[in-house]
Amino acid sequence: MDILATLSSGIGGIVPVILVISVLVFVHEWGHYAVARWYGVHVDVFSIGFGPELGHVMDKAGTRWRFALIPLGGYVKFRGDEDATSMKAAQPTEAGDIQSGHFHAQPLLPKIWILLAGPAANIVFALLVLWAFYFSHGIAVIEPIVGKVVPDSLAERYGIQENDHILAIDEQDVDDFLAMRALIQSHEAGTDMTIVLLREGQQLRLVIPEMASSTLGFYATGSVREKDGQTQLQETGLGDSLVLAWNETWFISGAIIRFIGKIVRGDGSMDDVGGPVRIAEGTSMAWEQGWASLVRLVALISINLGIFNLLPIPPLDGGQIFLYVAEKVGKRNSEALRIWGYQLGFFFLITVLVFVTWHDIVRLIGNG
Repeated sequence: MDILATLSSGIGGIVPVILVISVLVFVHEWGHYAVARWYGVHVDVFSIGFGPELGHVMDKAGTRWRFALIPLGGYVKFRGDEDATSMKAAQPTEAGDIQSGHFHAQPLLPKIWILLAGPAANIVFALLVLWAFYFSHGIAVIEPIVGKVVPDSLAERYGIQENDHILAIDEQDVDDFLAMRALIQSHEAGTDMTIVLLREGQQLRLVIPEMASSTLGFYATGSVREKDGQTQLQETGLGDSLVLAWNETWFISGAIIRFIGKIVRGDGSMDDVGGPVRIAEGTSMAWEQGWASLVRLVALISINLGIFNLLPIPPLDGGQIFLYVAEKVGKRNSEALRIWGYQLGFFFLITVLVFVTWHDIVRLIGNG
């Protein structure tokens, strides 16, 4: 870990930022590439980065794998594309082009699956990263102490309160929050559940009659058990690790979608929005803190990248899907609509990028 931190601080944190962005861009574009090849679409170029080419390799299928000077993105260029944005080339699409691998000659559904594959690859990659992380690293031991109690839940109805320390479920001792949750979920439906808890120094016994639910309706306080100043970790098997990774991926995805909804409604705060500067700042900090922090951040950015690309704004993947569906519904292939959509989308995205970058710089100056 010291080697990573030294390397990062020595060159201003540029290396970790480039590595993280390059990996996530590769994953995203590989999703497009893999599904395009599945449908027989020829991929002319697979580029990591933009700008002048630093080097390339040609594979047997005729794809040019290139590395460019500016490592802040990437693209795949399909046969029939005018440029990296997947605008259709000027020459007309012939009927035989679908056999020769032209993307724009494909039916609507293959186009949609190819475009969805990039965001999907980012989200699946985050799930796999978190799965491997939990399996190799374990999870912090969380004390079985009640945090927020959900209104109208069984917990509230039968008197469970915040800061109650759960000692036993159905006469089985509880050591940590995950073990407690497992005991609750494994309780035989329709039978009485007994709960022993500690409240303000007094031990209490509660009975929930004929409990049929698999949850009581409260959260943990998040208090982590420590020993000799170090957080205690417990090992998790492949199955448990996958469940933890799935739950975290689901939670992060939901939180991002809800936040986007708040921004659209005007309820969100710009302090929670970050651009390239904040990503670079966070990546450098996570790199210095160690691999555990970096892995979690990589998963978070990957999910963000996947969901962001699903927004119906050209030239994002979601925007391209929107235009293809609009053309299909309108029963016309409108090149003017596509050009107009791309120009408007580019203008909007560049405006947002400039704004969040300026906001990040002002924030850094203010904090300094």
